[in-house]
Amino acid sequence: SQKALFTEKHPKIQGLNREIETTMTELRSLAGNPTNLAVNDTTEVAMLWHDLYVEKLLNEVELNTIKMKEQGLQALAGEYRRRLLSATSDEEQQLLKLEREVEAAQDAYQGMLRTNEKVQGLEANKALNVNIIEPAERPIRPLPRRRPLKIFMGLILGLMIGVGFAYLREALDRTLKTPEDVEKKLGVPVAGYVIASSEAAGKRSPKPEQNVLQLSAPSSDVAENFRALRTAIDFALAEGENRKTIMVTSPGPGDGKSTIAMNLASSFTLFGKKTILLDADLYHPSSHTLLGIEENVGLSNWLADEISPTRLQNSVRMNGSAMDIIQAGTKQINFQKLSINAKMATLLQELRENYDVIIIDAPPVVPISDPILLTPHVDLVLLALQSGHTEIEAAQKAINLVQRGGKKEILAVLNKLKVEKEYGPGSYLRTYRKGERQRRPALLKSV
Repeated sequence: SQKALFTEKHPKIQGLNREIETTMTELRSLAGNPTNLAVNDTTEVAMLWHDLYVEKLLNEVELNTIKMKEQGLQALAGEYRRRLLSATSDEEQQLLKLEREVEAAQDAYQGMLRTNEKVQGLEANKALNVNIIEPAERPIRPLPRRRPLKIFMGLILGLMIGVGFAYLREALDRTLKTPEDVEKKLGVPVAGYVIASSEAAGKRSPKPEQNVLQLSAPSSDVAENFRALRTAIDFALAEGENRKTIMVTSPGPGDGKSTIAMNLASSFTLFGKKTILLDADLYHPSSHTLLGIEENVGLSNWLADEISPTRLQNSVRMNGSAMDIIQAGTKQINFQKLSINAKMATLLQELRENYDVIIIDAPPVVPISDPILLTPHVDLVLLALQSGHTEIEAAQKAINLVQRGGKKEILAVLNKLKVEKEYGPGSYLRTYRKGERQRRPALLKSV
């Protein structure tokens, strides 16, 4: 039964074989040694018969073993004979391969069992080496949990982490957010700001008539921002003699300078001043799109001598007033090459004689150097900055580039100012004109 469970190499089978050999040796020694028999004659015959019977049994065991070996050798010889006489089929080869794999797996399994027994024995010996130094004692009373202290410490720690992250974010943020940031970090006065809302400048509406906020939403906060900006610029122009030309530019694209220029021009027009908007952004013109008019010939065509000066101007009606506009044109030209001559100076001089305010929508000054060529011909530079978008370094570089064209007065306008975020929900920067006027009971009767 043990041989059915284990192989010949297993320690248990080898131990059983040794016990069988020892028993057989002892039986042979007892059968062949007459000195071990009893002395009295009455039992001598019986003992001899017993010894002979034992020897007979041993001989039968050996005979059976020899027969079994003979049968095994005959079976092995038959197998070899069969293999030599007939070719082994693929199925038999696969079977033999599987049998060898099974034998190898059984050997590996037996090795793993022996290793596992050794490991368990070592763990048992290790567990027996544990000594109890001091028995556990049950506490007399439970330890205090100190929950209020832990909550307080958690609040303090959370507050410190939040403040630390806020200071870190502020230190890493290099954008301009408030008018105070512009004046402190750039040294440029702020002429006005435009709050961030659905009507804010820089966010173009798919309907062109809604881009002119003085007409589409005259009572909105954003329209009031442009009126305040117009007033500040009007005062700045009045400080000098014959100051009429304003160039609107920005450090980079996306700051809303074109929409600011268009709404500022419409605000001057509705204020009663004769105004003209000159779209000098020959790379990405947008004045015709904002005003909802058809793209036509303009500045680039005139500089290329394709049209006469009389075809430059177009007019846009605004609530009984008219604002003139010179579009960028339809021709792709190099502005720097064509602006070397006196054409631009002549054009701006003629516009000074015919208009009260001239607003030039120039390209961004950092990627395009065209505004630097226009700077000597203007009286005031309005730099459009977007709150939370324009970086300090870009704005400083734009100011330095503008000053290369001449020492001109530079004013800043902060676009998309987030009033609630920067100044709080109760800020007075939003107008008090929201909602309808409240009806209050009269305290005194009129006579």
